[in-house]
Amino acid sequence: MRSSRFVRGALVALACLLATTPAAAQTAPTPVATNADPGPVWRYTVRPGDNIWNLSRRYLADWRRWPELQALNGVEQPRSIPPGTRLSIPLAWLRLQPAA
Repeated sequence: MRSSRFVRGALVALACLLATTPAAAQTAPTPVATNADPGPVWRYTVRPGDNIWNLSRRYLADWRRWPELQALNGVEQPRSIPPGTRLSIPLAWLRLQPAA
């Protein structure tokens, strides 16, 4: 009886270990380079209701670059950027190029 409890406990522990292994094996996200020169930038003035995600979806060719946009501009609270804040957005990241 005691040995069957031991075996059952060992099997449960093994199952838990195997269940968590794929999550640990996933690759880590690529770190964001914040000290690289972004090249020419477009300046955007934040309006009420703007956040890093809706701005990324609206203006960036690849909205998934929002962490880079956040890091480049030193935005600490991506959900609530104070209106009037000036953001620099590299021209190379834009969906459309601004009019001259």
